[in-house]
Amino acid sequence: MNGRSRLRIKWDNFEFVGAKNMLRLIQSIKIKQDILDYETWHLFDKQFEDNIQRKHALTTIEAVTALLCSSTGNHQEEQKTQYLHHRHNPNESLWSFMQNKLRMPPDHCHAFNLHQQANGNRNREIQLRHLQSLWNQLVQRIDGEITQYQ
Repeated sequence: MNGRSRLRIKWDNFEFVGAKNMLRLIQSIKIKQDILDYETWHLFDKQFEDNIQRKHALTTIEAVTALLCSSTGNHQEEQKTQYLHHRHNPNESLWSFMQNKLRMPPDHCHAFNLHQQANGNRNREIQLRHLQSLWNQLVQRIDGEITQYQ
């Protein structure tokens, strides 16, 4: 555990939640959401060869959102939950947040690390404030509404 307290997760939030509920969950995180710019979205999307990989990324975003929304427990855990809900930086890289704070496995995080693809351009990173926009774009791409880039 390395000095970290356990999170008690309400597993019912990990069931299929649907688009309306997913948007409600994202909004409940209390991060002012912003639109992901086209160049960053294109950089993120072009790394996927098919919709199966995109669905994996979408599932990962939904898991991050569910983890942020469903922590409960004792006083120590409530402090950690308060940290997750109120003290995170909207400009923090999603990849960094997933890897360093949520301690997600690298195979879940690597698609969200755009630094190598963007040649270190910090303006080309997905941040916590882009969760809703990224989720919407992935859903549209998977459903076939966005099929080609000009």
